[in-house]
Amino acid sequence: MALCPFHEEKTPSFQIDPERQLFYCFGCQSGGDVFRFVERLEHKSFSEALQFLGDKAGIPPPDRAGSSETSDRRKICLGLYREFEAQYRKSLLSPEGGPAREYLFEKRQISKKTSERFGLGFSPAGPFPLLREASSDRLKEMEFFGLIRPMRGGGARDFMNGRLIIPIRTESGSTVAFGGRVIGASSGPKYMNSPEHAFYRKKDVLFGLDQARAALEKTRQAVVVEGYFDVIVLSEFGLSNVVAPLGTALTPSHLLQLSRMVDEVVLMFDGDRAGRSAMARLLEKTVFDSRMSVRAAGIPDGLDPDEWIRRDGLDAVRERIASAPLLSSYVVEQMKQTLDLSGEEKEEILSGFEVLVRRVPDPLEQDQLLSMGAGIFGIDKSLLALRVLQGGDRKPPIASPSDERKSGTTNSELKEQNLLVELFRLWGDGCHPHPSEVLSLGDFSFLEKKEFLEILGRLWENPQASPVEIQQLISPSPSLTVSWMSLPPGNEGRDERFRDLVLMVRRLGLHARKRGGQSLRLV
Repeated sequence: MALCPFHEEKTPSFQIDPERQLFYCFGCQSGGDVFRFVERLEHKSFSEALQFLGDKAGIPPPDRAGSSETSDRRKICLGLYREFEAQYRKSLLSPEGGPAREYLFEKRQISKKTSERFGLGFSPAGPFPLLREASSDRLKEMEFFGLIRPMRGGGARDFMNGRLIIPIRTESGSTVAFGGRVIGASSGPKYMNSPEHAFYRKKDVLFGLDQARAALEKTRQAVVVEGYFDVIVLSEFGLSNVVAPLGTALTPSHLLQLSRMVDEVVLMFDGDRAGRSAMARLLEKTVFDSRMSVRAAGIPDGLDPDEWIRRDGLDAVRERIASAPLLSSYVVEQMKQTLDLSGEEKEEILSGFEVLVRRVPDPLEQDQLLSMGAGIFGIDKSLLALRVLQGGDRKPPIASPSDERKSGTTNSELKEQNLLVELFRLWGDGCHPHPSEVLSLGDFSFLEKKEFLEILGRLWENPQASPVEIQQLISPSPSLTVSWMSLPPGNEGRDERFRDLVLMVRRLGLHARKRGGQSLRLV
């Protein structure tokens, strides 16, 4: 037995079986083979773990067409970036680096230790030393990987000429690109990144992930900010579980990387600024992931995260993060501030709300949002749910279950809908016992609508269906979808709800059999 590397503990609960070549922790229930161990410990994908172990054992990876050439190109790329990074760091400490040091150490108040940890450097205006003796082939490689650009009058110059340099690294710590911040009178945008190349895609890289890995694994939480210096300053103050996308919203690739290390993501947004354009920007940054909880922490008006932590201190920032609401609730609260807008603008905000609800993977969270939205926009909750279902394009006059009864929906059908919604919620909550362990498809032979039976048949084919998959499954039935989105969840505990569901299903089945009303037998 040993202390588990994947969670904090005082009593050893981690065991390795040398014969089976497996590991297991009785504390956190982590387990698997050597590949899974490396994936978790080193935060690598399976292919990266395979490469890592192959390198350790001196075994080349399986030969694939072009794999050797790709590996050679990657080595060239990483080698060039190491050389440029070393030169940039040297230039920062040179006499030419004076303006950059003044900005970094005096204006931004970054410590030298933090500067070294993030590999910060400087590219002085003028000829770049690494280009003087470079061959034409080497210059072509530099241009291919975004390190230099040709000049109109001939020759080439460093792509980041005249800028403070921030290395952009992969999760494993390899520099694959640079960020540059203008220093002095240099022309061009204030901030810029290296152009993308074969081994660098902005959508796949999170700035600071290499530095934050240990803290992410320990806290199981990622704080996501917008800029390089937000990450650097927050990290210097002791908030180490911080990363930033490279000028984009979080992408599926970013979320996948984070899901290997954390259970919760907290997005740190700029201070509250009501209005249509601000709301549009906020919705663009809104992401959800069924693997992780996503929350939002607003920053006091007019401040950047680094300014905020300098003014109020680390404890205040941590308190705001700890009390951060769910992202969806945060966005809806911002929508409240738009209620004084004109009718056209308000309709745009309503459309944004509908998009937001459709993107939320948790049906219980969707239900809470619909309740909030009904109060904010003055729309019946059932009608709002139907607008969400139909994309806001059609607005049929269905406002409540009572209206459904007027249009021909019977009380028994409404009871069946509510029963099925409870089944769907218990089916996708990831808890035990699972409904399929106690109930069979045949127990639902009392259902009057063939449509419901067909949906249940497809549900039983997928015992592991997630809430998102269940919502997609029932989407062809507007009545079920409205109930799914508008029926409030029960206040009872999960065990009591599960027991009530089983009793109700069996009671309805018994009544149906007594009436001799089974119109369809299920095997």
